[in-house]
Amino acid sequence: MNIKSTLNISWFKFGLVFVLMHFIAQNNVFAHTDFLFSSDKSVWVNKFPNKSDSTFDINISGINFYLYSNIKLNDEIFNFSNSEIISHYEKSGIKFYTLGQKNQQIVLEMALLNNAIAFRYRSVLGNNFHVNSEKSTLIIPESDAVVWYFERKNNYKLKSYAGLWEHCLINELPTISGKNPIQGAPLLFQYPTGKIAVLTEVNLQNYSGARWDCSISR
Repeated sequence: MNIKSTLNISWFKFGLVFVLMHFIAQNNVFAHTDFLFSSDKSVWVNKFPNKSDSTFDINISGINFYLYSNIKLNDEIFNFSNSEIISHYEKSGIKFYTLGQKNQQIVLEMALLNNAIAFRYRSVLGNNFHVNSEKSTLIIPESDAVVWYFERKNNYKLKSYAGLWEHCLINELPTISGKNPIQGAPLLFQYPTGKIAVLTEVNLQNYSGARWDCSISR
C-alpha cells in the first residue's frame, strides 16, 4: 500500500514519525556505509534502496517499509535519490542525519530512535521559499495487519481529529471510506505478531496538518 502525505498551504516546517513498539535488535547489516542506523541498530535506513520506486528502504524492528521522498520547492523538484550525508550527530540516544546535495535549496532531516524514525524537510533559504507540492509516499508492504483510522461521514472529517475510530485490513484502506481515500493522522497498525505501529505528525509549525492519501494499494 502507498500512503502519500498531502499539503494544503505553502509555508511549512513539519515532522512525520513512524513508531514501532516491541522492537527486535538487528545487528548484521551495518558494516555497509550506505546505511543509517539507530544507536541500538534496531532501526536502519538504506539510502541506496533495492526497490525501484523507493528513495529509502526502512527497517523498524524487523519490518520493512519504503519511503519515496518528493517535494517541489520554488518550481524545482527534489526527490533525494542518491543523497549524501551532509551532517550527522547523536544526542540523548537519538541519531540525527541531514541528507541532500551540496548547495541544494532544501535538505531532508532524519532522526532515528531505537523504535522509530522521524523525518522532515528544511529549506536553507530561511523564509524565502514557496512549496509548490509535497508528495512523500510511504509504501507499506501488503500484510494481514489491521489499521485503525477515524471516520466521520461529513465534510468535517479532515478538519479535526474528531470521529469514530474504526478498523479494517490494510489492503482495504483505499476503499473503506468510499470515494474519499484521504485519512487523517494518526493511523495505527496492529500486526499479528503483536507489534503496533503508528504513522503520525509531530512538531507542526505554521503547517495545517498532514493528511494521508491512501488511494493506491499493493
